[in-house]
Amino acid sequence: MKPTFALLLAALWRPAGSAEAQAPPTKKPANTTPKTVAKAPAKLTASTPLASLFNAYWEDRAKLFPLNATAQGDNRYNDQLPNDQTRTFRERQRQFYQQYLAGLLKFDRARLSAED
Repeated sequence: MKPTFALLLAALWRPAGSAEAQAPPTKKPANTTPKTVAKAPAKLTASTPLASLFNAYWEDRAKLFPLNATAQGDNRYNDQLPNDQTRTFRERQRQFYQQYLAGLLKFDRARLSAED
């Protein structure tokens, strides 16, 4: 093997986030406190009903599709594996989408804020 090819192969083999490619982490003294503390915004900019609809959609979708929830870091449904080939599951899926479509259609898009 030629030396340049071996170096190229070694560089490609090493993961991008490996320890050799990163600078060593710096340690903070244990007794320091942060100078700024992030505060929650005083007022939500998005409308509460729309945000509630989106939150409910996220929760119900995680239950319906537990593998997608796991991929997004939500491990609450790791013990569930739906059989998505059954007529019952497809009907639940249809009802799920119809429910949230009906919820979205209740909002007048012209009256939504830019954040919404």
